Amino acid sequence: MAKRRGEINPLGNTFGSHEAEKRDAKSRIPNLFKQLSSQIEISGEDVTGYLKQHFGVESIGKTSHWQLASGQQASFTEMVLDHTQLKNDTEVNFDINGREQALLNEESVADLDSLTYQQFHPAVARYKNGKIEILDGSRRRAWFLFHKHDGYRVLVTRDELALDDAKNLAKQLQSAKEHNLFEIGQQCLTMQKHNPTLKQADLAKLHNCSQAKICRALKAASVDIRLIQLYPIAGELSIADYDLLFKVMSRYQDTLNDEIIRIQELLAVQLDGVEVHEHKEIISQTLKASLSSERPNKPPVVTSTLRHFESKDMFARKKESNRAVSFEFGRIKKDVLKEIESSVQAILAQHYRD
Repeated sequence: MAKRRGEINPLGNTFGSHEAEKRDAKSRIPNLFKQLSSQIEISGEDVTGYLKQHFGVESIGKTSHWQLASGQQASFTEMVLDHTQLKNDTEVNFDINGREQALLNEESVADLDSLTYQQFHPAVARYKNGKIEILDGSRRRAWFLFHKHDGYRVLVTRDELALDDAKNLAKQLQSAKEHNLFEIGQQCLTMQKHNPTLKQADLAKLHNCSQAKICRALKAASVDIRLIQLYPIAGELSIADYDLLFKVMSRYQDTLNDEIIRIQELLAVQLDGVEVHEHKEIISQTLKASLSSERPNKPPVVTSTLRHFESKDMFARKKESNRAVSFEFGRIKKDVLKEIESSVQAILAQHYRD
């Protein structure tokens, strides 16, 4: 019997019917697109113009098939996004892309100003959780967003990419601008989080650099990112600059937020009307002055002995300030230290639940 118009689908309230409808609809999409493309061509309309008008897509280019590190293949299709689509529909995952987006600003991407006229190399991305995730091309993305420019070209795949394939692809494609020390250090920390057995020598091999550079990068990664953001172009910072930032961070441990705000206010005046290429020297001098100024008054640390020992090298003491309490032990047997640690963990577990 034919279904009457307006009649409610009897599967609507059946368990699993919604998922079945979704699967059925998804299976029909490729054929519908083929039919749509064929009918547009027969009608004599321009496919690109039609897609832009009805689907908000600037243009779709030809599909390319790429071989991945795992041996699998993926199909990438070129798209051109306008500013609104770029802002709302794209994202960057640091663990994959490796570029710290918080350190990108107009000055740091000024070397890409040729994008005003032509984007010679398209970015590369994948569809992930309803978003276009940029694997390579996050600096180009930032430039287009800062300048509110349309025409961001990107090769996008809908194929499922394994995590390692996505990372390798991003690494192979990334060639325009070397990652700064902070970014390399953050990448190393991420790798060690997923694989705690990785040593600095292993990380050096993975990054194809010296172990000394990995050591410097890990130190740079420990610097508060707000201090790095004081500089217009993070990529210009040397290990000496990171050493300076590390010293500032170490000195103002308890009042770092206040010190950063003070320096930002000071720089807003000092850098007004000054050319960007002169900013770095002024900022560094301001930070050095911050270190050479009188140390702000800090609450005293009270040290008390927990137990006296016959040996002068052995000690057990407590240090207490208004914000923290620490216990220090010297020359104590390892099994005794393990008992102390177990006792502390048991007490914390008793009073604080996960």
